[in-house]
Amino acid sequence: EGKRQISLGTDPMSLRRGIDAACSHVVKWVEDQAVPVAGMEDLLRVATISANGDAEIGRIIADTLDKVGADATVTLEEGKGNTTKVTLTKGFEFDRGMVTEHFMRDFEKQRTVYADSLQDGVLAQIDSRFGNPEDPRSAYVWLINGRLGSLAQADVRESFTAILNMIHQTNVPLIVIAEAIEGDALKLLAQNAMRGILNVVAVRAPGFGQDRRDLMEDLATATGAKVRRTDAGDSLFDGFSLAELGTARFVQVGLDKTIIIPPDSQAESIEHRVGEIDAKLAATTEEDFRHTLTRRKSMLTGGVANIVVGGRSDAEVREKRDLYEDALLAARAAAQSGIVPGAGTMLLRAAESLGTFKAANEEQDVGVHILRKALLVPFQEIIKNGGGSAEVVMHKVKESGDKHAGYDSNRNEYCNLVERGIIDPARVIISEVEHACSMAGLLLSTDVVIGFAEEPDLLKALSAQKQQQS
Repeated sequence: EGKRQISLGTDPMSLRRGIDAACSHVVKWVEDQAVPVAGMEDLLRVATISANGDAEIGRIIADTLDKVGADATVTLEEGKGNTTKVTLTKGFEFDRGMVTEHFMRDFEKQRTVYADSLQDGVLAQIDSRFGNPEDPRSAYVWLINGRLGSLAQADVRESFTAILNMIHQTNVPLIVIAEAIEGDALKLLAQNAMRGILNVVAVRAPGFGQDRRDLMEDLATATGAKVRRTDAGDSLFDGFSLAELGTARFVQVGLDKTIIIPPDSQAESIEHRVGEIDAKLAATTEEDFRHTLTRRKSMLTGGVANIVVGGRSDAEVREKRDLYEDALLAARAAAQSGIVPGAGTMLLRAAESLGTFKAANEEQDVGVHILRKALLVPFQEIIKNGGGSAEVVMHKVKESGDKHAGYDSNRNEYCNLVERGIIDPARVIISEVEHACSMAGLLLSTDVVIGFAEEPDLLKALSAQKQQQS
């Protein structure tokens, strides 16, 4: 529609600005219409719909999020048996991953995992080298609130090498978390990892400034480690002993995320640390600081759920895993942003809200009209696919004074969509509109787009088409 308007003389940039303005209006309108998730029943509805109507998948996802929380980590694994199993535990998660892919040991899943062989036999199969079988430690955790870099001085390099040798003798994997890991130190760690001499992963510390120092102390509490603080005058290596290393029962390090499940022995220390954070929350009214404290608390208390998807064949397991992932993302989005009526009805109502919206000028109003027209299409297509008359149904739904009223194409009847369970996460609707407007605006204001075709057959087809045009 935008290309047609541009061919009629509309300025592309004005058109794009009009689309962006209308998009912002729709996003705000949908956020205002969202209804908070009422509990398990709403999560179950959203998850079941997103899993193509599979009630069992919906139930497992809803039950898992109900137990660990919408913000908690949920990992999905492809199992070997027929049944799907769910394990729940507490874990510390932050948005930092391995410094370089040289530390990666599972390239298929783009991660490195160290699991407690006594805690979970399934996870233990990922890594057979855990040290002594009776040793419950999955990995050591070395915390450095400082930069680990140059080893140019002979005594510094000797000290660092001696520490790595000391850890190597224990045959326990090592996670190094520091403000920065670079230069000679990174090279030495990566060489040890690639040659299989030492199971080690280097991770950049989360946060910045004081926030990073607090998060490192939280990590120390969770793992029982002592933080080496070079900013407070601590030496990087002098007087090092294994006693200052923390321990973890389970560690998963990806490219942009790290999950650490602490040992049971740290439960009391974690509870005490959470109490300190609660006291600070009660004493402050500064919104940004409260947000930071709340995030730190969720890291310490957040649950981690692992869903091992079962099936009768590899193909079935892969298909079910995709359905579990869709259901998980949808249910989590609903819990975080609320729900709205589904079946394209919310987009239809959003199009109505644009009826009185005016942009900065007439050419931008054309962009508003384009988005308004596009928002009607999903609703119309759903009705057509169900065998109904799109215009008739759309007219009746618009006439209804109930914002939750809509049309159930499966039963061919008008109903309250929310009560019927035909709902969408508000975040999903917002993302649809934002992404569509962003890409459409980009293409409408660009002369040439270059695409990289990976399929040989597609390349041949494009080449043949070009020759025919010539």
